[in-house]
Amino acid sequence: MKLRVIQSIECLERIKPIWDGHLQRAENNNPFIEFDWIFLWWSVFGQQYELFVIAIEEDEDVKVILPLMKRKGLFIEHIYFIGYGQANYMDAIANDVELAKAIEFIMQHLFNSKKPRLFHFHGLFEDSDFYFPLYQYLQVKRIANYRSMIVCPVLQLTEIQFDQYFAKRKKKHSLDRKERRLKELGAVSFEPLRKNDIEKMFSLHTKRWEEKNDTSGFSEGKTKDFFQKLLQAESAAFQTKVDALYVDDRLIAYLYGFECRTRYLFYLPAHDDDYGKFSPGRILFKQKIADCVQSEIEIFDMSIGYEPYKFDWSNETKFAARFIFPSKHSLARIFYFVYSAKARLIDSLKKNRKLVLFKRNFLGKVKSRVLKSLPFWHGGKKG
Repeated sequence: MKLRVIQSIECLERIKPIWDGHLQRAENNNPFIEFDWIFLWWSVFGQQYELFVIAIEEDEDVKVILPLMKRKGLFIEHIYFIGYGQANYMDAIANDVELAKAIEFIMQHLFNSKKPRLFHFHGLFEDSDFYFPLYQYLQVKRIANYRSMIVCPVLQLTEIQFDQYFAKRKKKHSLDRKERRLKELGAVSFEPLRKNDIEKMFSLHTKRWEEKNDTSGFSEGKTKDFFQKLLQAESAAFQTKVDALYVDDRLIAYLYGFECRTRYLFYLPAHDDDYGKFSPGRILFKQKIADCVQSEIEIFDMSIGYEPYKFDWSNETKFAARFIFPSKHSLARIFYFVYSAKARLIDSLKKNRKLVLFKRNFLGKVKSRVLKSLPFWHGGKKG
């Protein structure tokens, strides 16, 4: 085995055919590890990081690609998967190799550096090829690590009886009645987001979260720029899908997501609270699931999170792991203690639904009203 570190975007582009080929052969359905998704993410957010992609070669062929990046702090290097902050799931790109052996080879290289390093590996499914070898390596080598698991509700479409599945949920949420009442207001249509409504999509998200704490940043700054560029991205492996609900040509709800081979991955919703009593989000969700069944999509992925509506629609629960661990340097271990303690606190708070809603709704409203009262704040935007 030979290891090389790819540190320039030009060198990264040269291995695109290999990267794409590995994922195509594996029939990958995770959009976040597709080259086109990562390349676009880097073009928007990469200025604050350095490329640190690990490539393992065996018999002159690239067998494993680990899409890493690093950020240098004052005293320590932080190592992340590319896409950190926007990619919910990550993994290694590998083909025809003993991954446990390759991971040990990679970790030895990463730990041999004399620089203090802290590793943040997020979004690893328990059944991914990378998860268990990494977990085993950390245990065998007795490397201090913090591992947290976040729930990922999933609807396996191949395992449901369509009519029975919908009948139960329509009755529970009175969706048929609410949809009939919505149609009394005007012409209702379900369709892909119209091209001239892209800015309305972001405005609807801003309105929805105006008095709430929004951690996604979806409609602001570079994050907005990234998700807008994804709408124009052309990729053979994945497509960005925005499904919209209109009433008399007015956008009242949408689902932003990705389709990657056999998986639809729901990423983010928003709806107009003026129509909240009609449950437009649930109505659109119902329609999207029906469309996926018709399109022979096998997995409707609700993505990460403990929101109750995701469990309403799902029939299987998966978990994605986040690992934090230090290099051998004593300074790295000090930073690990601080970062892991912070992560433990945040993870425990996120599992308390009442605290989440208190922070999101009550504190969000207080924050919004305080900001609006300040002299430099005009119309909800900084002047």
